[in-house]
Amino acid sequence: MRETTEDYRPFAAQLSNVYLTILALFCFKLFIRITLNLLTHFYIIKGNRKEAARISAEFYDNGQGHGSWADRSPLHDAASQGRLLALKTLIAQGHSVNVLTIDHISPLHEACVRSHFACARALIDAGANVNVTTIDGVTPLFHACSAGSLACLELLLQSDARPQALAIFQPSPIHEAVSRGHSKCVEALLAWGADVDYEIPHMGTPLYSACRCKEFICARMLLDGGANVQRGTHIETPLHAAAQKDCVSIVKLLLEFGADINTRNLEYKRPVEVAPPGSLTEGFLLIYEGDFHMHSYDNGASLPAKQSNWSQIEKILVKQNISLMKEIIDGTIHCKPGAAELLVQEIFTILTNRRIQTTQQVEQGFTDKAYQDRLPMVARSTASVAIKSNLSLSEVIAEPNIITNQRKVLAIIHRHIEQRKEERTQDPKRFNVKPTLGEQAVRLRPLLASEPNLQMNTSQAAC
Repeated sequence: MRETTEDYRPFAAQLSNVYLTILALFCFKLFIRITLNLLTHFYIIKGNRKEAARISAEFYDNGQGHGSWADRSPLHDAASQGRLLALKTLIAQGHSVNVLTIDHISPLHEACVRSHFACARALIDAGANVNVTTIDGVTPLFHACSAGSLACLELLLQSDARPQALAIFQPSPIHEAVSRGHSKCVEALLAWGADVDYEIPHMGTPLYSACRCKEFICARMLLDGGANVQRGTHIETPLHAAAQKDCVSIVKLLLEFGADINTRNLEYKRPVEVAPPGSLTEGFLLIYEGDFHMHSYDNGASLPAKQSNWSQIEKILVKQNISLMKEIIDGTIHCKPGAAELLVQEIFTILTNRRIQTTQQVEQGFTDKAYQDRLPMVARSTASVAIKSNLSLSEVIAEPNIITNQRKVLAIIHRHIEQRKEERTQDPKRFNVKPTLGEQAVRLRPLLASEPNLQMNTSQAAC
């Protein structure tokens, strides 16, 4: 009866012995590993390096095809901590530079992820495999891109490291460099033949990753390197990613390289529809969808270029029922003080329906009166300098009418004279201003009708 009861124990109770066996085996392996580490360290301290090398080669080295269950070797620790002398000593004692942990992490991985260039060079010179991969497919080159170590990256590439992953499911070095904004690493990878349009299913192309991470310099570098401006992930373009992240600079960059503003993604949305509502990107794309084309926009600083650009912008603004003050636009074209600031504030208010609270006071007519008032009297401009400062050459060219320009000059001179009068009143000693006879005379208060006695006494006193 007892045997029958034992044969029909619950299944969980029968597995308890299996779990205990696994736990005991794990503890035994952990004890052996700690013992070997202590023994190796003891032999190194005592000077018996041959015995330490034998123990390390027997229990850590997997070069003979045996899998290593050890977590880390002394070579891993030396490479990770950047101890070059200890690393060279271990290599000279016969330690294998290609020893791997359970996750297939090599000492070269440890050196590259912490940007230890000297240790990486020592390992490569000793025959380390530059294309070794972990169980996750990570290579030393990927770690160098993640750390932004250009020196380690170039060293690996010069040692025949593959510039990109062999399979699409493996981590890509160029995607890692782009997402972290390491433009120098991106430039080196492109120079060594990395595919600029290498697409990973869950990350898309490098250009798409740059747009998602708002890395303008990397995006510019990829486009200059020949990246396809329309290729992102699935049917979503990099322009969708840039618009969704509200990055106006990258949106402008993509449009300059010919991005299609009417492309739709999986949800059948255009870039302007995925942009945050009320954002600058949405406002820019709405304006761009009109008749404004980048090929007709001149980036020159000459007066004809500015006038041509603003004429196109004004036509689009009229179609969108947006009005800007003519004085602000003219002041911006002619580089008037404070005009550009007012223009930016006005555009921001129109696009976001929010007004900026500013303490800056802009003089009417965009003159430099506010600036002159802050200067000491001796440093203020003369009449000729005031004319040059407040009447630019571009204004004369844009309005060649002599009578109009004469009126502007007379207004500037009149304002300068009034300012000088205020200075003489504020500091009469500096200008040696003497009071006139009328100012020196005693002024009596006029008498009122209710004060006849006072008027009579004053007359008698005069007699």
